[in-house]
Amino acid sequence: MFYLKEIFLRLKYSLLAFLFILFICYTYKNILFLIVILSILDSKDNTSFSDLNHFIYTHPTELFQTYIWLIVFLTTLFIIPYIFWQILDFLKSSLYLFEYNNLKLFLNFFFFFFFIFFFFFFFFFFF
Repeated sequence: MFYLKEIFLRLKYSLLAFLFILFICYTYKNILFLIVILSILDSKDNTSFSDLNHFIYTHPTELFQTYIWLIVFLTTLFIIPYIFWQILDFLKSSLYLFEYNNLKLFLNFFFFFFFIFFFFFFFFFFF
């Protein structure tokens, strides 16, 4: 029954990390929003950085909703490796050494290519 306590503890750590990352992303929401907007704008446009101080919204809550969706997306993107690390750490005691090393190697490659693909997609298609 000890494993249930450990699962509950790891879920609490993951939730706490999710809330911390959510708070940090919300603190820097304007900067993150501008990074996304600047990457979407075409460099051939004659849009300067000072023109981005105002946006047109059709509903008063649209800006807040955009911030929330952006924050949740980035928080989920940043928390995925931590959750997989928690799962790997939970399974570590039940795996043989070669299984643990193979799984760790697989997860390292998976996250390396996951982030490379994400940043390649982001910068290649938006810049």
